[in-house]
Amino acid sequence: MNPEIKESIHQFCLQTIQERIKEIGLAVELAQEAIESDTKGSAGDKYETSREMLQQDLTRYANQLLLAKEDLALLSSIDRTSKRLIGLGSLVETNQGIYYISIGIGKVELADTIYYAISPLSPLAKVLNGRQINEEVSFNSKRFLIENIT
Repeated sequence: MNPEIKESIHQFCLQTIQERIKEIGLAVELAQEAIESDTKGSAGDKYETSREMLQQDLTRYANQLLLAKEDLALLSSIDRTSKRLIGLGSLVETNQGIYYISIGIGKVELADTIYYAISPLSPLAKVLNGRQINEEVSFNSKRFLIENIT
């Protein structure tokens, strides 16, 4: 695998997380506007319930935004140079698939090849961490032979 593929996958992950941040930011704005424009009518209990639901939505969006920004910071900190040992930023080719250890966004398809962007905290990444080419690991009753690391 060449480093250009790794860079393309990294850029895809970066674009995906930036879009997610933008979408969540818009949802936060809409929820805030809804809370601010909600006026108390004659049905007091309905108003309080509606307002509480909007506040819960806002809290959920704020948490999602925080996590997405953490993913963006992690992506920005990745050293994308080739490595001998698997770690954060490694593109790992195995007999079971190709994994980019970065953020957990899942399947990435580029040039008719499927890659998987996985979090360094994922169980598979933890098993692969610190390994090198030609080592074999077992995960979920499958044997993973490490064929290449970029």
